[in-house]
Amino acid sequence: MSLNDAAEITKSHRKRDKLDQSPAYFIPVSVFKKIVGVPGVAGVNIYPALKDGNYILLLAPATLSNETDAVPEDILTYSYRINGDSLSTQTIETKVFVTEGPHPPPPTRRNKLNSD
Repeated sequence: MSLNDAAEITKSHRKRDKLDQSPAYFIPVSVFKKIVGVPGVAGVNIYPALKDGNYILLLAPATLSNETDAVPEDILTYSYRINGDSLSTQTIETKVFVTEGPHPPPPTRRNKLNSD
């Protein structure tokens, strides 16, 4: 998507919700690094949620069910073995990352994406 196309759709959002600036969610690179470290990850499922009356995003590592259907499924746990030893198999619960937001105010510098 071009910057101009992206600017148009954020502008539509601001107009519909009567906002001066578009809200923004900041997701640190450290979160993405942890997500791509999950075995079998193909992407991220993002769930909007409310916590204590505030909007948040939940980010869950996801895999594709198969190449043909490409249905994303959350990776909630995964297992591994050390050197193929079945006695040392461990199951790890995957973290679901919470991003607080939207962060008011948006980025301090106004740009095409966050204001008119």
